[in-house]
Amino acid sequence: MRYWLLAVIIVIALPREVEAQCVVYKVITDGKVNSESKDIQVLVQVHANRGNKNSEAVAAPEGDRFHIEVGFDTFVSVHFFGAHNCSRRPTGVDVFLLVGGAAKQTVRLSLKDDFTFDEKLDEWHTKTPVVLNEHGAASSVPGAAATRSISRTGRNQLLSGSPR
Repeated sequence: MRYWLLAVIIVIALPREVEAQCVVYKVITDGKVNSESKDIQVLVQVHANRGNKNSEAVAAPEGDRFHIEVGFDTFVSVHFFGAHNCSRRPTGVDVFLLVGGAAKQTVRLSLKDDFTFDEKLDEWHTKTPVVLNEHGAASSVPGAAATRSISRTGRNQLLSGSPR
């Protein structure tokens, strides 16, 4: 009985507000779009090593250039006494050229091969600009493979206009 009461007192005494303990990385993708269409957007999805949740952002290019920053939260869970499990890591990036809401080209990038990491800022930056072409020509990023798929989540959010 005494141990049960002590456990209740400890749980009640724990702080109600817990400050963020996990870092939020930033994945920055720069590139160029070769397209004559007016209704174009670039969608960047960052994939994680844990869970099925992707971080993503979409933007219209400025002229023929794009610079897209995607926040990536490393938080997974909170342990019993408030310590955070911050083991979620980005593993790969997909860059989609969208014309009228439909994917015209996809470039798959590897964080290991196609990005550099800035430890001071906790940011990944593309080593070379990603080149997207409306008519599906290959990307200028070494190691990038062109595909023709887009996740249901990314497409639905883009078509519904929901914020990232």
